[in-house]
Parts: sequence; structure tokens; C-alpha cells
Amino acid sequence: MDHITHLRTVLGQPLSRQAIGQVAASVAEYPSDIPQLVRLINDSDDRVSWRAAWACEKLLSSSLEELLPYRHEFTQKLFGCRHDGTRRLLLSLLYRMPRPETFPGELYNYCLEQMLSPREKPAVQALSMKLAFELGKEEPELLSELKLYLENCSTQFYSPAFLSARRNVLRHIESQQKNKVSKKCCFQKN
Repeated sequence: MDHITHLRTVLGQPLSRQAIGQVAASVAEYPSDIPQLVRLINDSDDRVSWRAAWACEKLLSSSLEELLPYRHEFTQKLFGCRHDGTRRLLLSLLYRMPRPETFPGELYNYCLEQMLSPREKPAVQALSMKLAFELGKEEPELLSELKLYLENCSTQFYSPAFLSARRNVLRHIESQQKNKVSKKCCFQKN
């Protein structure tokens, strides 16, 4: 039995958090299995694709360098993903990875749409907000745009989790903007 068939069989069975951890540890030990695990995120069985994304998320802490080349692939999978759990895990993966060198405008726009979408689960909304903030950190105009979206959304229709994430992101934006202003003032004095 080849590795991808074995991984698919394991991920297709009822699993626990511990079993996902074991899959991730096994793949960390044999990094040549990473492409097969990533490919399984596209599996037609939602359980397999969701668990493959979960294993990738677990794997991130020990194998960041091996997963970085798949950042674009994770992003593309996210755009077409229909499963809430898999979408949340892909957002988590992208959030925990370092920012890419070139600005991913399509991903930033996706995050803006999802964070305010009433169809989305609160975890997807919150991760979209956080990822939009991380992506926009280097661009003051983007942080201002994100702040406007968050300040002007009607909060009565959102969950407590959304409201908490919104409050935290707004606080971070304020802090980021104050730091930028104080750095400019320091540079102007010299």
C-alpha cells in the first residue's frame, strides 16, 4: 500500500485529537509524506479533507519550513472550500504562517468578505479578521480600511465570539497606528 492510500485510509476512519497528532508526528518524521497529506485536503470525502487539514495544522508547529512552500496551495484550496471545518483550519494555517513577501491581495479581499459574512461560522469570521489584520500590518491604508469595515458593521447580528475578535482587532489596529505615528514623530525630530 502506498503512503497516500495509507494516509487516506487512516484519515477516513473515526479519529480523535490524539490520532490526528499521531498522523502529524508520523508525517513530521517522514517529510516526504507532506505532499500526499496536502493533496488529501482536496479529497472528495469531507471527513478525509478536513482531517488532512487538521493534521497539517498540527504539523505546522514542528514542520513550518516544510509547509511554507504550500502556502499558495492552501490559499487556493481555501477559496474553493465548502466545508466549514476545513475552511477554519486553512485560515488557521495561513494565519500562523509568516506573511508572504508579496502582498496577497486576493486573500486579503477574501478575508474582508468572510469576516462580515453572516453565513460564516464565528471561528471563520474571527480568523478572517485576524488574518486580514496580519496581512495589512505593513500597509497603513489597509489597516484604515479594515478599521472602517469593523467600526461600521452592525454588531447586533453577530455572535459574542465575533464581537470579541472585532474588539481585539480594533484594539490592535489602534496600537499599530499609534506606533506608526510615534515612529514618524521620532524620525522627524532627528
